[in-house]
Amino acid sequence: MPPHVEYRLSEVGRSLSEALVVLDRWAETHFGTLDAARERYDAQTNR
Repeated sequence: MPPHVEYRLSEVGRSLSEALVVLDRWAETHFGTLDAARERYDAQTNR
């Protein structure tokens, strides 16, 4: 039988996970605005 490792988030890790979910929702909501800003920046810097 191969070795088995089990990982779990600590309480601090779970609290970070909650913050990342909020950030992900924000990014999804503002994706269009963020994408347009990136495209403008790329056009100005010839990327």
